[in-house]
Amino acid sequence: MKNKSKIFNKICLSIIIVNYKANRYLKKCLQSIGKNNHWETIVVDNSQNNIGYAGGCNLGAKKARGKYFLFLNSDTILLGESLNMMVNFFEKNNEIGILGPRIYKNRQKEKQLSFCRFPSLWESVFVYSPLKQLGFAEPIWNNFIYQNRLNLDQELEVDAVSGAALMIERDVFFKVGGFDENFFLYFEDNDLCRRVQKAGKKIVFFPKAEIIHFGGKSSFDLDKVNVLFKKSRYYFFCKYNSFIFAAIAELIIRFLEEIARRIR
Repeated sequence: MKNKSKIFNKICLSIIIVNYKANRYLKKCLQSIGKNNHWETIVVDNSQNNIGYAGGCNLGAKKARGKYFLFLNSDTILLGESLNMMVNFFEKNNEIGILGPRIYKNRQKEKQLSFCRFPSLWESVFVYSPLKQLGFAEPIWNNFIYQNRLNLDQELEVDAVSGAALMIERDVFFKVGGFDENFFLYFEDNDLCRRVQKAGKKIVFFPKAEIIHFGGKSSFDLDKVNVLFKKSRYYFFCKYNSFIFAAIAELIIRFLEEIARRIR
């Protein structure tokens, strides 16, 4: 036991990557992580027996030894000293439960959605449907993405950060029960953030750390992805709202999606 304790204490950060048929991007991701004697990298290969993203993350977490976990998508590249900065920020701020970096969609550093609010059920009708593209819904969308925040170059307490790169304290992760595996893909990050927030810890956007997330590079059929997204969205609605209101919101969103599809 003594030797195991010494090994555990040497590992500060466990980087957990769930890979699904994205080996080309995984290689670049691993290269961007670099080497550090106090880090370990755990790759969960979902390519053969896909247990879902949440399930893969939980499996990796069971094998991890770090004080902090970084759940990282395989189609990402870490920039600069992002990992060191995130760990150091965590060490200095005990009230934080989850930390998320600034995310870009490409090497040209076009910004990707790095964080968001938890919309109410009826705000969700605007946020997750084609209505968000209409002018009258702009205030709701802007509120959802904190667009009214004047300075996004400083740390910001938010409701949820993107699961593309999510750092969480080990003890907090296990205290809230890890990822909910009912989310096969999508919304598992929002759900985890919500439970960590309810446990009294802060969710923080940390823009000094930066990653590129190319997005959608796992070999999923687009129709299947759409089905999984809707299934997870509905489960998320039900988990935090009554079944009736969740069902009504989901029906409205799908109705609006169908209208948008037909008028294209």
